[in-house]
Amino acid sequence: MVRILIGLPLLFVFPVGTVLGIALVLWGLFALSRKQKEVEDWHPPTSKARDFPRQLVADAHVAGISKHFGYASQFVASKERYLELEREPSNPHDHHAIKVFGAWKAYGSWVRAHLGYVPREFTGEIHSQHPDGPFRATIDRVFLPDDEKNPGVRFSIWAPEKSGGV
Repeated sequence: MVRILIGLPLLFVFPVGTVLGIALVLWGLFALSRKQKEVEDWHPPTSKARDFPRQLVADAHVAGISKHFGYASQFVASKERYLELEREPSNPHDHHAIKVFGAWKAYGSWVRAHLGYVPREFTGEIHSQHPDGPFRATIDRVFLPDDEKNPGVRFSIWAPEKSGGV
């Protein structure tokens, strides 16, 4: 994008600038098209609900969502959306921290962004019940932002049945 913005004024400065400007604009457009293609080739993962029948958390809020207001607003406004969870053991505030990512379709392409965290009050219990295995989140409700409130997401966390008959 920067290449395009720099190249456009050069088109009108002088003949050498015109050539340089055209080159920068074309180079910038090529770079943008490559980034767009990488995003379009990414698709959300699929999993069956029957693979995750055990509910670990019900109706939790996304902690820290106000720090990601722009992405969160886009996420809740989208019709095609889902959540992903990712453990973050290197987090200095909570070594059981779990990041919440939102993925949504915008203008035909999928976007994925960090929205916040699973509230700390749940992470220790999740870690003790399900220390290493996979889990997934389902969206319970979303709240659009208004003049007084941030966007909001309420979600549940699901895991596979415990193995070994436990």
